[in-house]
Amino acid sequence: SLVTDVFLGSGSTGIAAMNAGRNFFGQDVVPEFAELAKARLRREVFGEKETKVGDETHTQLTLGIY
Repeated sequence: SLVTDVFLGSGSTGIAAMNAGRNFFGQDVVPEFAELAKARLRREVFGEKETKVGDETHTQLTLGIY
């Protein structure tokens, strides 16, 4: 089933939906909220981690079956 959130905000609904094994679609008219939610989903649901080495930022994404 699909959970839809048209007021995405920080992505809390998406995180709950994906952690419950549901598909998720979210949108927001404020681009900053959409970017915030995307980063939060990548970090909290998919396990993405960023590390800094000097001036460079490296991203590590660990995928698993939930």
